[in-house]
Amino acid sequence: MALIGFGALTVDGARTATLSPPMGPAERAGTFLAGVLTSIANPYFWLWWATIGGALLASALTSGFGEGISFLAGHGMADLSWLLLVGAGIARGRAFLPDRVYQGVLALCGVALVLLGAGYLASAF
Repeated sequence: MALIGFGALTVDGARTATLSPPMGPAERAGTFLAGVLTSIANPYFWLWWATIGGALLASALTSGFGEGISFLAGHGMADLSWLLLVGAGIARGRAFLPDRVYQGVLALCGVALVLLGAGYLASAF
């Protein structure tokens, strides 16, 4: 259900999404802290851990504490790698990617999340 909800919100947000213009050196100074604070304040972060992430962690912990730590470390590294890739792609892509195409890509990703969530939901029954 969470994936379906995230996908629907992504599709909805895609309609008004835009790539911001490049920042100067002075504007970049606080971007790391702003990113950390945004991630913590993001309801998707908390919804993820309250639903899917929590269930996966609980499952890993049934195999032992080390398995749980490994899951958290692996998940953290996957998140960091993904977000670095996305950030680099946006930084490079804003030069040639019109907002309309960006909105289309977001909408397709949202639809993919809805379909993935529907598949998981269907497999439960």
